[in-house]
Amino acid sequence: MSGISKRLLVINLIASQLLLILLAIVFQFAFKRQLLLKEIFSLDFTIFSFFIVIISSALLLLIQLIFLKFVSKERLFDPVNMYLLQNFSLKELLIIFFTGAISEELLFRATIQPKVGIAIGSLIFTIVHFRYLNKIFILIEVFIIGVILGISYHLTSSIWVPVFCHFFVNLLTAFLYKSGYFSFEKYT
Repeated sequence: MSGISKRLLVINLIASQLLLILLAIVFQFAFKRQLLLKEIFSLDFTIFSFFIVIISSALLLLIQLIFLKFVSKERLFDPVNMYLLQNFSLKELLIIFFTGAISEELLFRATIQPKVGIAIGSLIFTIVHFRYLNKIFILIEVFIIGVILGISYHLTSSIWVPVFCHFFVNLLTAFLYKSGYFSFEKYT
């Protein structure tokens, strides 16, 4: 991973997020599920939605912490994630995580999940994270995260609920890493 420049990684991140958004648009038409612009741009948060964001984000963070506590760091180590955590500031990660959450949730929760359901949508979400193919515990974690995000969308019908949950768990994990709560230094 040390051979890739920060600039090249940013270009790849932008390209992959644009691809996910493009796929969401294409699938919206293919599924004849015209996602209303109102749903995307409405930030009409109810108390219930806020409650679901809090509970789901706490569950997602708990899942992360359980895996960090009970699974060896070697099995959870990913060089791309490590490169991001080590070479980008929290401010830069904030932007990366927010745009990533938007693009992934538009595709998986707002577009695919209504057609195939939470379990299959979460399975597709997991498969798309193919770089973890030889990291079974990360794949299990990604699937569980997909299910929780899927349930949060199902309960609220607001794309912003899973977007914020996805964003918060990524940002909190980065903050915990940068604060020294856990480390993968031995594997870098």
